Amino acid sequence: MMPDNMNRKTFDALRTPGGQMARSGGFTQQTMDAFGSQENILCYLLPLRRALTKIPVLNWYWNSQLKRNNAYEDRFAQPYQESL
Repeated sequence: MMPDNMNRKTFDALRTPGGQMARSGGFTQQTMDAFGSQENILCYLLPLRRALTKIPVLNWYWNSQLKRNNAYEDRFAQPYQESL
């Protein structure tokens, strides 16, 4: 929904891992460390976040993207989850 120029930083940051995946089929440890960091949410905002994620309208954008790309039915798939 945002124009490309507003996403420029994100697009630029994704070129390195995208190129690595295309060339070698995987990522270097340095790239995984850079992009694999955990998001931190302030503890007092967690209840608010949990409540807001239950409101369907907040998922509208992502659901519309999934539907446009014929992936809505697979939205809960976990193809890379390790089996126990």
